[in-house]
Amino acid sequence: MTDTLDLADIQGIVARGYADLPFATYLVLSVDDPAAARDGLGRLADVVTAAARPPGGTATNVALTAAGIERIAPAVAGREGFSDQFVGGMVEPHRSRVLGDVDDDDPGTWQWGGPGSDPVHAIVLAFARTPADLTAHVTRLHDDVLGPGFRVVSRLDTTQLSEREHFGFHDGISQPIVEGLPRAADGGDVVRAGEFLLGYRNEYGQLTARPILPATADPSALLPRDPEGSGGADLGRNGSYLVFRQLEQDVEGFWRYIDRAVAASGDADGRELLAAKMVGRWPSGAPLVFAPERDERAYALSLIHI
Repeated sequence: MTDTLDLADIQGIVARGYADLPFATYLVLSVDDPAAARDGLGRLADVVTAAARPPGGTATNVALTAAGIERIAPAVAGREGFSDQFVGGMVEPHRSRVLGDVDDDDPGTWQWGGPGSDPVHAIVLAFARTPADLTAHVTRLHDDVLGPGFRVVSRLDTTQLSEREHFGFHDGISQPIVEGLPRAADGGDVVRAGEFLLGYRNEYGQLTARPILPATADPSALLPRDPEGSGGADLGRNGSYLVFRQLEQDVEGFWRYIDRAVAASGDADGRELLAAKMVGRWPSGAPLVFAPERDERAYALSLIHI
């Protein structure tokens, strides 16, 4: 049985990649004044882009960290019911070992989000069709919507979105087809919505773990009630988890390494093959499992624009 998704209450970035909005800025925020931040979130909720329909010239999405939820609503929503990875974050020692964040990549060296930097409580993701639209959109969000409760820890501006990542390889492929979203109607290997969205059935037919609040915490009944009949307010339903990491790609260093390795091997024709083996696919996007020796565009996966 297919779940019917509440697309008006699901953030748009879950449903589409905003290919028509190739310019973006991300505001990494800390909460200085919880009361003012709650007011700002109320205003932000009115402008967040939902999944129900494609956006116009701009789009806005927002994410809260576990620490941010506790900071903004300490008496309402703790960390119970959220995933261990979300609650623990990326900077705990065992997570750093699993993720390879050691030595020069240790969280203590991070520009933001590390143990020695300001706490991150929220991130606002702003997208636009043109640079001028983006500038105006971010200014409005910062000055008129968020208000004084938030402080910008870091502003991350991006280059124009394209079909290739910085090393020159086709990117944005192999996106899952999520049950209940418009693209699922076209068929293919559809994945149950609960694998990505809280409050829906996953591939095991189970509801994804999420925080269920006592009904008294939601006296105005703004949240949907627990479909399993507990009577609690389902805080997680229609939400999802966002992994947000700022990475650095040394493009010149990557290709210098490739050229040195190829020169040492004496295989002058092996440059692209070695690069493909390191990235995991050919520049066209063709997977190595189907094209192990050369880039064969017939196997390339098309970038999905939705």
